[in-house]
Amino acid sequence: MLAGRRIALLGLAGGLGAAIALAMAGLGRAEPPAPAQAAQNELAASPLARYLRFTGTGTVHVRPDTAGISFTTTGTGSSKAEAVAQAGGQMRHVIDAMEHHGVRRGDLQTSSDVYDDTSRGVWVASEYLQVTVHDTRAASQLISRGLAAGADSSSGPQYSLSDTSTGYDAALQAAVADARAHAEAAASLIGVRVSGVISVDDASPASTVPIYGTAADSLSAVPVMPQREGKQDVTVSVVVTFGYTPA
Repeated sequence: MLAGRRIALLGLAGGLGAAIALAMAGLGRAEPPAPAQAAQNELAASPLARYLRFTGTGTVHVRPDTAGISFTTTGTGSSKAEAVAQAGGQMRHVIDAMEHHGVRRGDLQTSSDVYDDTSRGVWVASEYLQVTVHDTRAASQLISRGLAAGADSSSGPQYSLSDTSTGYDAALQAAVADARAHAEAAASLIGVRVSGVISVDDASPASTVPIYGTAADSLSAVPVMPQREGKQDVTVSVVVTFGYTPA
């Protein structure tokens, strides 16, 4: 029995020795991976190996189709009623002028402010009128009409787009193209090529930039101010994730 066990153990040891020798011989013959290949192998092992993520921005110029203008009338008096009557009476003339020149009732919005000015010992009332103008070419004439009708001051026109999606698609296309250009530049540096778009996230901030006009304090005829609508910038920023494959 002991002899049988000794033979079996020797056979097992011999088999292990042969296996180890073969493994060492195989390792000796294997070529080490090239640095570029090793880098690609390492990237391939990563869960984010085939993704490139870049930000792109696109801007298009669109002619505005809406203008906002505002008027203020101010009254002062020894009582609230006197101050409000003065400011309100002037504002009624301004509103009549806007409606007479084609502004719809739904495009007029008023607000007011009344307070006791203790430093002067009088009550002060201010009336405000916000006018939405759908024909931007008429904005400067409406400002002139409102000032002549009794407004103490005006501001605007503030140009905008009635449809916030105007120009969005074109700006989005430009933003994605911008992000792809960055991704392709990065891909060429690591020896791969962009294979397609995986996801697009809109990262555009919302912002409004007002453009103010001038004011006047005369109740007589007021000249029409020069007016240029210019263009609105529609800007889209995106974060795009691209897939890539070995070049």
